Amino acid sequence: MRYAYAGSAGLYRSQRIHAVRQSGQTITRAYRYYRLNVQPSGRGMLPHCCEDQSKAFGKDLRTGMVNGNAPSDKSYLYYHTVSQLQDAVGTWQIFRVSWTKGAAQCLNG
Repeated sequence: MRYAYAGSAGLYRSQRIHAVRQSGQTITRAYRYYRLNVQPSGRGMLPHCCEDQSKAFGKDLRTGMVNGNAPSDKSYLYYHTVSQLQDAVGTWQIFRVSWTKGAAQCLNG
């Protein structure tokens, strides 16, 4: 994660991972990504995709209990990211991430 994410996206990801670990939780089961669309933008790219969280659940690390919630429209997110090429080897890093829960273009995906 530290290699793929930088800038505000990297800070957000590291803060979220730390908060989840401090809470004694982890994530179990599956996330599914689909409808990837990548648009060029100057020296970077603007990847967008849908994420299906309907089969991903929180899990208590101490007890092993899975905290499942019924899927809803908010289980489907549309991600907007900003990526830039960082070195001659061809490493891309994500600098900004935002998302919309329950996005119409991700429902029924």
